[in-house]
Amino acid sequence: MKTKTKFQSQPRPSGEEIIENKLREMNELLSKVDLSKLPKRQSTGQK
Repeated sequence: MKTKTKFQSQPRPSGEEIIENKLREMNELLSKVDLSKLPKRQSTGQK
């Protein structure tokens, strides 16, 4: 991963950076899905 982040000064990713990256990925995926189109029963995270 050679993407520039505000953590690039650190030699290796810290736990917080890993979590923040995961949250960012989740937010990007959720932003691609129109939650208003999902059935109410599936909004709890159940597939």
